[in-house]
Amino acid sequence: MWTKTTTLTALLFIARFGSGVEAEALRSLKSKPSNKSSKAGKTVCLEFGFETDVVLPDGPIPPRDSTCDPLNPDFTTPNPLYDPEQCPIYFEPLLLEDPSSASSQYEQVDGRDALCIVNPLSSTAGDKFFMSYVGTLSSDLTDTTGLLFPDTPLSDFEKLSYDFYVDDCQGIKPSCPEQFYAGVYARESAANVGPATFFDCRFNFVPDTGGDEGTWTTFTFTADTPGRTCANSACDEGCLGWTAGEQHSLNEYIEEVPGAVLSSGYAQAFNLNIGDSAAGDEGLRGCYGDIRFTLAGNTDVLKFTA
Repeated sequence: MWTKTTTLTALLFIARFGSGVEAEALRSLKSKPSNKSSKAGKTVCLEFGFETDVVLPDGPIPPRDSTCDPLNPDFTTPNPLYDPEQCPIYFEPLLLEDPSSASSQYEQVDGRDALCIVNPLSSTAGDKFFMSYVGTLSSDLTDTTGLLFPDTPLSDFEKLSYDFYVDDCQGIKPSCPEQFYAGVYARESAANVGPATFFDCRFNFVPDTGGDEGTWTTFTFTADTPGRTCANSACDEGCLGWTAGEQHSLNEYIEEVPGAVLSSGYAQAFNLNIGDSAAGDEGLRGCYGDIRFTLAGNTDVLKFTA
């Protein structure tokens, strides 16, 4: 059960790291009257099997500011300025983590609705874009009714699929699908929440085909798809005794940890990335289109619009 203490602990990680598909898990979500993202008075229906419009503003989206950080810099006390509805990077149900050199914006690309980074990534290590799927955030840190993934069994996860567009592959090669990858975050049990257990195992799923400049690519992975596994953000520790970076599927993890759940609360269960944390992605620019994920037989589609 989430308490104020555990909620604040989870908030610590989204404050520091920005941060990502359920059926039974939706028991904790509030049903809303429309399927529009909740900026400018719009609301969102997050029941699965629906199409959800993520409504973006005209022009570049500004970077994170103090209204986005639930905790003060000491990471222990609530930030009185925290207001998710005023957070410039929160567009229900997504947090859009703009990199230092390039904000993101809505664009029409080859007739498709898309979320694109405005400028190519810089040579600064860590300069990247990622967005996390978190659900309905509240300015009341104890209110978790709108949060997604409340102890959803990892075994419910079936598939995630998304469209990405490559505008520029760092100016040095014709394709770069590996720069548009997804992360899934798992915990060993619903009770395993704390500073050391934002996640127990992270799975990165990386496209290895497509990604040509000037084209759209659809990437899909399932619970049987091998992903790069790590037990911490630095990826210098492995999960379950595996070697750090070793390839394993979600189902392999479930076989070893039957009670595993998706990371929940204000921490991300999954995210999508453009670029990595190294300097080698300088010059990279691209976009994301529709995002589709299936859990326990139900598919939800996120679509960007303005």
